Amino acid sequence: MLSEDTNMESMFGTIKGTLKVPFPANTLTIAMIVKNEAKNIQEAIASFRPIADEVVVYDTGSTDGTQELLKEMNVKWVQGEWRNDFSWARNQSIALATSSWILWMDADDRLPEDQIQNFLKLKTAPMDRAFGFQVINTQGGLPLGGRFMQLRMFPNHPGMRFRYRIHEQLLHNVAKLGLHVFYTETTLYHTGYEDPQMKKDKAQRNLQLLEGERERIAVEPSLAMSVGDSYYIVGEFEKGIEAYKKTMAMPNCEKINRDIYFELPCCIGMGYHKLGRWEEAITWFDKTIAFTPAKHEAYYHKAECLREMGRIPEAEALYTKIVSMPISFSTTSNQFDLIQIYSHYYLAIFLSERRDYQGAIERLTQLETKYPKVLEAWYLKGKCQLALGKKEDALQSWTLAINLNPRAIPELHGQRLALLKHLGRMHEFQISLAAAKQLYPDSRFPEWDSKPALSLCMIVKNEKANLPACLFSAQDLADEIIILDTGSTDGTQDIARSFGARVIQSEWHDDFSRARNESLATAKGRWIVWLDADDRLLEADKKAIRKLAEADPEVHPRGYGLLIKNSIDGGRTGSVFNQIRLFPNRPMLRFRAPVHEQILPALEAANIPIEFTSIKVLHTGYIDGETSKSKQIRNKSILEAQILRNEGITPVTYFTLANACMDLGMPRDAYKWFKRSGETARAAGNNPHIALAASSKAAAALASQGKFPEALAELQDEISSPAPTPEAVLIRAQVEAALGHVDEARRWYEKLLDFKETQTFIPVDFQLLKIQALQYLGKYWFDRNSKDLAVRLLKAGLAIKEGTDYHRTDLTEAYRQFGVS
Repeated sequence: MLSEDTNMESMFGTIKGTLKVPFPANTLTIAMIVKNEAKNIQEAIASFRPIADEVVVYDTGSTDGTQELLKEMNVKWVQGEWRNDFSWARNQSIALATSSWILWMDADDRLPEDQIQNFLKLKTAPMDRAFGFQVINTQGGLPLGGRFMQLRMFPNHPGMRFRYRIHEQLLHNVAKLGLHVFYTETTLYHTGYEDPQMKKDKAQRNLQLLEGERERIAVEPSLAMSVGDSYYIVGEFEKGIEAYKKTMAMPNCEKINRDIYFELPCCIGMGYHKLGRWEEAITWFDKTIAFTPAKHEAYYHKAECLREMGRIPEAEALYTKIVSMPISFSTTSNQFDLIQIYSHYYLAIFLSERRDYQGAIERLTQLETKYPKVLEAWYLKGKCQLALGKKEDALQSWTLAINLNPRAIPELHGQRLALLKHLGRMHEFQISLAAAKQLYPDSRFPEWDSKPALSLCMIVKNEKANLPACLFSAQDLADEIIILDTGSTDGTQDIARSFGARVIQSEWHDDFSRARNESLATAKGRWIVWLDADDRLLEADKKAIRKLAEADPEVHPRGYGLLIKNSIDGGRTGSVFNQIRLFPNRPMLRFRAPVHEQILPALEAANIPIEFTSIKVLHTGYIDGETSKSKQIRNKSILEAQILRNEGITPVTYFTLANACMDLGMPRDAYKWFKRSGETARAAGNNPHIALAASSKAAAALASQGKFPEALAELQDEISSPAPTPEAVLIRAQVEAALGHVDEARRWYEKLLDFKETQTFIPVDFQLLKIQALQYLGKYWFDRNSKDLAVRLLKAGLAIKEGTDYHRTDLTEAYRQFGVS
C-alpha cells in the first residue's frame, strides 16, 4: 500500500466489517470507457468474457465503428460525451454496473488466459478490500515492457468513485471506506504503448490536461511525476528533468509517496543520459542505487552510460550483477524483463568482441532459456556460430530469427541467403529469395548465379591479433571477402578462411598499391570496399555502406569517401580524415603510390564523381607507439626509394615522407619535405588540401625546433585567411604561448572551440584540439585567481574524453556565470 494511503487511513479510520452492496454476490462487472477503439474493442472484450458477469462500456463519442461493434457483441453500453475528465467518464461507466465487484479496464488492456482462475477466485473475496494488479506493457506482442502495480478491482459501492480529471484515483475513497488494499501478483497486459506515435499523442493530450491540475501537481508526487513522464515521451528532456526535480523538492515528497521519491533520481538520470551528459546521469543513478539497492533500473541505466562512454569493464560488471538479481515489485514502473534481456545481450556482445564466441553463445543460451523469442539474440548467436565455422547451426539460428519476425531485420535475409548459397541449398535458397523479395521489393538480395553486389578486399600479414575483430565487425557487409596475404606465419590465413574469406597468397614488394590491386583483381562484386585488419565498423555504418552498394554502379557510378577515425573508444575521440573506401569494380580503377596508396587519381581519370559521406571506419592501428614508429620507419624507407627512382612522385609523396620524419623525431627533414610538398602542389594546381596543410605542418616542424618567429612567419598566409585550418590555429596558439604572449595565446586557444568535427583530407583530432585549449584556458584562469572557472574548464576537457563536445557558446556561458570576459 502506498504511504499516502496509510495517511488517509489514519485520517478516515477503518471499517469494522464488510461493505453491504445490493448486487448478487461473487459477480464481476468489467467497466470501460472508450473512444474510437474499433481495432481493439473486440479482442479486449473477448479476453475479459471468461471472468465477467457483465461488460459495461461508456462511449465518449466514437466515429470509427466502435459503437456498431458494441451492438454486435451484446454488451451494455451508453453513448455519452467527453468532458476532458477521465474520472467523470469512469464514474459514468461504473454507475451502470450491477455486479458486486467492479474491475475497470481499457480497450488496450488484455487478460492473459493463465490469469483467469486468479480472477475467478478474487470474485469470492470478502467485500472489505480492493485489489491491485501487476500491469505489464507489451512490446512486439510480448509482455516485456514496463511493469507497475495499479488498483483495479473494488466493491460496487456508491462511496467508491474516481477523483481527478487526469490520472484518476480511487485511493481516497478506498481509504475513506477503510478498505484493505491487496497488491497481488495477478497480471494484466497493456498494449497501448506499442505504437510510438500513439504514445506521443497520449502524452501531448496529458500535458494539456495537466495544465488544469496545477494545484494538485504542487502537492501530489504521483501527478507531478507524470508531468516529467509526459515530457520525456515527447522528447523534451530538459523540461522533464525540471519537472522531476520539482517533484523531488516537493515538501514531504518522501513521506507522501516513498516509492516515487526513491524513483525520481533514476528518472532524472535517464534525462541526462538522453542528453549525452553521462557523468551527471551516473551521479543520479548512484543516488537511486543508494535508495533502492534491490531495484534494477538504476544499475542498468548506469551500465548503459558506462558502455557508451567506452568504460566496458565497469559496464560489464553491472550487467553481470543485474542478471543475477530477482525481480522487485513497486507501485512505480519497472522494466525487469527488458533489462534482463539487454543485460544478457550486451554481455554476449562483449564476449563476441573479445572473440570468445563460445562464451557469447553460452550467454545467449541462458537468455533464450527464459526469453526464447528475442530475435536479436538469435541473430547474434548465428553470427558467433558462423565465426566458429558452425554454418549449419548459424543457419538454424538465423532461420528461427526470421520466423520470429520476418520484417524486423531486413539485412538478415541477405545474410541467410548468402549462407544458403555457400552451403549449396538451391531449393531452399529460391524459396527464401522469393519471400525476401515479397517483403522488401526495393532491396537487392544475392542471386544464385548473379554477380554479387559488394566485394570486401583486404591485404594482411601476421594479423592474428586484429583480423578476427575486424571481420566480426564487418560480418554481413559484403557478398564476398577477398584477403591477399603477403606472407603470414601466425595463423592469419586460417582465421580469414573461418570467416568465409577467399585467401590469396602473394609476396610483399614494398608497394601497397601493388598489393591492393592484386586483391582487386579477382573481385566479382559490382562494388569494391576495402579495409585494413585494424579497422572496425559500427553496425549503423556497416548498414550505410551496404545501402550505398545497392545502387547500380553502371547507372550511378561514384567513389565514396568515408570518415576514417583513429580511435579505440568506439569513435568518441580520435583524429579523423576522409578516404575513398568504396568505388565501382572496374579494371581501370586501380591504386597508385607505394605508400598511402590512392584510388582518387584513377577515379578522376575515369571522370567518376566523388561523394564524401559521414560514414565512419574506426581505425585502431596508430594507437600503440611502437607499432606507429615501426610503420613510419617502413614508410620512410619505401618513400625515399620511390623519390630516388623518381617514379610516380606527387605532392602526397613528399607530404607523407614529411609526416614520417616528423613522427620519427626528425623535424629538420620534415620541414624540408613539407615545404617541397606545398610548393609542388601549388605549382601543379592539384592536391589543394596538401597545399593548404603544408604551411601549418612546416610551421609545426619549425616550432618543434624552437624557431618560434620563423614558425609565425610560415603561418602568416594561412592564419590570415578567412578559414584557417584547425592545426594552423593550434600552432599559432602554441607558439604565442611559447613566446610568453599569454593573452594572445588565450585568444587563439579560444578559437579552437569554434571547430566541429567535419570532413577533412588531413587527419585532425578535433577532440584533442579542444582538450588542449581547455587545459590552457584552465591554467590561464587559475593563474588569475578564477579557480572555480578553471576547475569548470578542466572538467569540460575531461568530459570531452568521454564523448561530450564543448563549443564556444559553452565557454561564453561559463565566462558569463563567473563574471569574466
